[in-house]
Amino acid sequence: MSGKVDRSGAGKGSGRRGRSAFAALAVFSLAAAVYATYGFDGPLYRDYGIYLYGGQRLAEGVPPYAGIFDHKGPLPVALAGLGVIVSGWLGSDEVYTVRAVFFFAACLSAVAVYALGESAFRSRTVGFLAALTFLGFGGYSVAAGSGPEPKTPLVLFQALCLAAMFGKRWFWAGLLGALAALTWQPTGILLVVGLALVLFRSAAERWSATARFVAGAAAPLVGTFLYYLYSGALRELFEGLLIFNLLRVSRSGGPPFVNPDRILHSVGEGYGLMAPVAVLGLGAIVALYFSRPARRRFAPLLLSMPLFVLWSLTDFQVAQDFYVFLPYAAVGFGAMLAGVAAALAGSAHAVRWGYGGAVVPVMGSLLLGAAVGGPLLDGTARPEPSLKEQRASAEEVRARLGEGARVASINAPQALALLGETNPNPYLFITDGIDRQISAEHPGGFEGWLRDLERHDPDALAFFADAQRQPPDADLTERHDELLADWLYTNGYKAEKVGNFWLYVRGQESRRPARGGRRSRHRRSRRPARRGSA
Repeated sequence: MSGKVDRSGAGKGSGRRGRSAFAALAVFSLAAAVYATYGFDGPLYRDYGIYLYGGQRLAEGVPPYAGIFDHKGPLPVALAGLGVIVSGWLGSDEVYTVRAVFFFAACLSAVAVYALGESAFRSRTVGFLAALTFLGFGGYSVAAGSGPEPKTPLVLFQALCLAAMFGKRWFWAGLLGALAALTWQPTGILLVVGLALVLFRSAAERWSATARFVAGAAAPLVGTFLYYLYSGALRELFEGLLIFNLLRVSRSGGPPFVNPDRILHSVGEGYGLMAPVAVLGLGAIVALYFSRPARRRFAPLLLSMPLFVLWSLTDFQVAQDFYVFLPYAAVGFGAMLAGVAAALAGSAHAVRWGYGGAVVPVMGSLLLGAAVGGPLLDGTARPEPSLKEQRASAEEVRARLGEGARVASINAPQALALLGETNPNPYLFITDGIDRQISAEHPGGFEGWLRDLERHDPDALAFFADAQRQPPDADLTERHDELLADWLYTNGYKAEKVGNFWLYVRGQESRRPARGGRRSRHRRSRRPARRGSA
């Protein structure tokens, strides 16, 4: 009997892990380089202002939904809050630090797409081509460093969840699926698909796999429940996460299945020349349905994608709603290119002329060139106004109203986030059916909300900004629209544009006695933000 120990298996395992780590680092580095070309100084849109303001409030101890009411999951606010806390530790610029957190998540998303392609098709080539295809989707890239875009981390959790399903790592599949659902509720579809997959496994594996999947999903869900229970905001959690979306959400224009052109227009406008690439990639996934062996092997993709299609036919608003399809499109297109590359490399011409090994690198270079070329060649890839311009506008607002003036928001939370003001209630915007939420949940209903706003005595109400999509009366009921207009008129508010922001400013004759230049008790005491670029 030989005394030698065979270490070849361990050596191969560590070699595979080393190659995987190198591949992940390479993809991350490429993603950081590509996303950095879009810059970090893009506009702070209304939705980005929601999460920045929510993160500021969370850093002060006020949980999501209680600090600002929104109907997406609480996790994007938590990530923004992490950025605010880190900026306090480092003494760095608050907005850029929050954007750095989401930028990091975007770079990891590219790595996750690589992992999904590799695990689904058992091919590093597919993984790399999928990641490079993903980097070309400008509708995702433009927000990577200029958020906080709430659906940026969604792709990270979604792609990793699907990759874990392919790897039969059921605990991680459940945990990542739950994190995706806490980012955007419709991705709870991943939990349904994962549960179906473990329940249909062989009898020997079924219950252990199910237990691991349920334990993974329960960890973040139970943790969120306990946090809100401890914070005394359990009602706000259920209202924002579930009840509002089931009973009160309102979308203008009707559901997309009535007007599918809305989806086509949003995708075409948001992704430009890469929109056909996305369609081809999704088509490659659809083609797998026609192969019996493929239907079983690719079940995580083939079960989840049509459910997202059905959801999108009921609710699709903007290009960011297409994010949920980007992993499928990238992996499908990457697999299609890998198949073409294999066919070309094995052709008689390739063998004769010896260029078979160059096919994949050339394809990868073309994809990377398309990803980098977008922001360099397309001026619209850097939308305006810039964050610097918005900050200058916030200073104009402060100068226009005077020190100690109170500013509230009814549709422009980004203004309050930049001014460092705290709203007197969590309703910083009232579109999308939130006026109905106010009517149902605020003491005294919508009229009570207006009376409370009057007691707060604001000198101005921020209601719109340049590069904003919805005015404050979008989706309001006719009754609430009339009440708001009458209240503004009665209290002497008139619309005025200051810099990039639109405000309802109360006339001098309607203002309360001067406050002696003292800072409002509603304004948060925060250190001055650094104004340098990232």
